[in-house]
Amino acid sequence: MSDMGRDAASGGTHEAAALDTSEGDRPGAAVSLAYEITREDLAAAMRARLRVTKAGRPRRVIIILAGTLLVVNVVLGVTTGKWTLFPLIWSTVVIAMMLLIPRRQIRSFHRALDLRGTHHAQVTDAGVTVTSDRGSATLNWTGIPRYTETDEVFVLLSGDKRAINLTILPKRGLQDPADATRLREILDARTRRV
Repeated sequence: MSDMGRDAASGGTHEAAALDTSEGDRPGAAVSLAYEITREDLAAAMRARLRVTKAGRPRRVIIILAGTLLVVNVVLGVTTGKWTLFPLIWSTVVIAMMLLIPRRQIRSFHRALDLRGTHHAQVTDAGVTVTSDRGSATLNWTGIPRYTETDEVFVLLSGDKRAINLTILPKRGLQDPADATRLREILDARTRRV
């Protein structure tokens, strides 16, 4: 997960804004973005990443197993009057850790991105270029071969099975529904939706 933080700190995490009107709506038109990343953007992107990659599967299994163990222990304790403390404590701690660790990561990533100030992104048929107050990064489509979309953000994912690097394009910056449509068209043409 530290690579995601590095990518985020290098300007690789972004948010969406408006269609570049200089190129109009014709094929090949770029979508330009200007934004600052919020904790909500990061949370939405992390949830989406965990939902569509192998990185999220073990976490879901652990939460389900720990939750099942917790419920079984409570039911047995209530029905028999005998409480087994170790499984009860263990399952509670595991569930708490699985829910709290991502929140700490989001705070940490947000602090790093907040130092970068405003991001400006250009999404074209050639790739994505992001510039911030502290530098720039250009990604071609081979480096971000897949994406997912939520109600809040577009999340561009690296090709590795855990999608360690990601780029966030929040929808709240879009000024017109056509902007989201054009961005989706570019992503569908150049990457695979997951």
